[in-house]
Amino acid sequence: YIDDGSHVLNATLEGLDAGEVVIAAVEPYADIIGFKSGSKQAASGDETTQDRIDFVVKTIPNLIPAADSLTKSVESIEKELSYIDPQDYPEKVKGKEVRSKLVSALELFQSGSNMVKNSKPFLEAVPGLIGTKGERTYLILFQNDKELRPTGGFITAYSIATVKEGKFNPVLSSDIYNLDNKYKPSIAAPSVFPELLKGIYITNNKFRLRDMNWNPDFEASMKTFLEESKKAGIGDIDGIIGVDTQLLVNLLDVIGPIGVPGYGNFSTQIVPECKCAQVIYELESFADQEGAIVWSENEPGKIVFAPPNYDNRKKIIGPLMNSILANTLGQPKEKLPKLAEAALKSVLEKHVLLYMVSESEQNAISDFGIGGSVVAFDGDYLYINDANLGGRKSNLYVTQEVEQDVKIARDGSVEKTLTLTYKNPEKHDGWLNSVLPNHVRIYVPKGSQLVKFDGAEKTEELYEELDKTVIAGSFNLRPEGVVKLTVKYKLPFKVKGDYKLLIQKQPGKDKPRYSLKIGKTMEEFLLATDREFKFGI
Repeated sequence: YIDDGSHVLNATLEGLDAGEVVIAAVEPYADIIGFKSGSKQAASGDETTQDRIDFVVKTIPNLIPAADSLTKSVESIEKELSYIDPQDYPEKVKGKEVRSKLVSALELFQSGSNMVKNSKPFLEAVPGLIGTKGERTYLILFQNDKELRPTGGFITAYSIATVKEGKFNPVLSSDIYNLDNKYKPSIAAPSVFPELLKGIYITNNKFRLRDMNWNPDFEASMKTFLEESKKAGIGDIDGIIGVDTQLLVNLLDVIGPIGVPGYGNFSTQIVPECKCAQVIYELESFADQEGAIVWSENEPGKIVFAPPNYDNRKKIIGPLMNSILANTLGQPKEKLPKLAEAALKSVLEKHVLLYMVSESEQNAISDFGIGGSVVAFDGDYLYINDANLGGRKSNLYVTQEVEQDVKIARDGSVEKTLTLTYKNPEKHDGWLNSVLPNHVRIYVPKGSQLVKFDGAEKTEELYEELDKTVIAGSFNLRPEGVVKLTVKYKLPFKVKGDYKLLIQKQPGKDKPRYSLKIGKTMEEFLLATDREFKFGI
């Protein structure tokens, strides 16, 4: 513990050095962000917003030369913290969590350090991304994580916005179904669509735009989506921003309740109707008003009755996002640290994803870790990707637990057993919560051999995708039900020296509970971000 204290002290000193580098870069704008005591207050919300935009536009170039120095500091901190083993610490002291908090702190630093080390190309790209080198046009896709899909959620709505000198200007916002009505399907969809999604896929099994985020790699999915959306009238787009409902919740937790003209007030207060945040309940209520449209018999083209919002069930999303953005930029200075934390959390936990048409910008985004890519890794690899194919908004309630039992033989060969437990503790309501037809794809190292796959109602033959081997199957999870899958497989290589493992988190998921057992070593954690492990054998 004394040695660990010494390493923490050294890491802290390195952190202070890094902090001085950042402060030197932003010092000219300290008034804007409240670094100086007694700093001037903006005269209005509009002035505050413009100040914040100017801060971003002007400070990014100053941070680029500092990136190398920051990387060196982070590497030094990493070296110091690498000596600290959370397993040396008790789980609790006087009833208070110790080990789990230490693990969380080290995880958070690791996630942040990877971003810092890959920050220079991204910082160099930022001026172009925020429109300082010419106006940019972005397609914003709203992915409903309560209806989980491979890249984060069902694509429920879209917006188009321009960005110039850091200032967003919304152009339009609409229901994805309106865009789909202009699109002629041409790409074959997977066989699970007519089996589970059913509906239109039974007669014509070709992708609709709303289901085109089927590839777990966000970049791969968005390349296809963008190319096909052009056929439905989407013009020149510089990039795509994918966001889910958790981003709204994270920001509103800091901002507090807000009003959206014409739509009412929104907050993160838990409401009994869904046992979820009020903003989520209102979004789902607004979008899911169903019923037949009744046309006049005597007056062609006249609608006698139609359910609310029938012509654009998702038109609320654009105004809500615009209000949240305006409120975020106009918040008092004392809330900035919390807002920065909420934004960083949303990015690290993959509730915000970016794709850029420019190859150099996309490479910078991927390296920075915000592109939702399925990555290459020299060692063991695991990525569990689930898709809700017709289960309403059941993912509002469904939880997932993953147990890994890793057995390493004397010759270094590895056999793994995964146990995946899905639970839906809530009752059927026919609106949000229903039977969940879930399709799961488990991505493991390329060349892995399947020993057994139990618990799924239907399994598929092994196949390769994204330079991985894929173990896939489907099952129905009922309200107040439990489904347990057991998957045993052998890795295609033998371990020498250290056993290394990368677990990637699916965008849109909250924090699934994982456990990892290797010999006598056991780790339990919530998978909030991608995590890398290394164990000596």
